[in-house]
Amino acid sequence: SQSWRRKLRKPAIPHRLALKEARFATSYYSKKSKAAARQFVVALNLAFDRIETTPGSCSLHLHGTRICLLKKFPFFVVFSELPTHCVIYAVAHAKRKPGYWRGRQTRP
Repeated sequence: SQSWRRKLRKPAIPHRLALKEARFATSYYSKKSKAAARQFVVALNLAFDRIETTPGSCSLHLHGTRICLLKKFPFFVVFSELPTHCVIYAVAHAKRKPGYWRGRQTRP
C-alpha cells in the first residue's frame, strides 16, 4: 500500500433538504442527550468522509444512487457520485419511505 499518497477527495455537496434532515436529526438527539447528538454528528462526518474518499465502497441503492450507513444510528446518507463531486440527496432515517428523496435528483 502507498500510505504516503494523499487520498483523492470528491467533495460531497449536500442538497438543502439533506442539510435540513441532518439538522433535524441532530436536534432530536440533542433533546435526548448532548452526548448522543455529538455521537450522531461524528457518525455523519465519518459517513461524509467515506463518501468523499471512497464513494464506490458504498452500497448501490435506488435510482442509480448509493448509500452510506451511519454507525450506531438508524440513518443512511443517499448520494450520487459524479465525475468531480458527490451529491448528497438525503440523510434518511432507515424507517422512512424508500425513495422519498427522488425529486431531489433534479433540483438543487
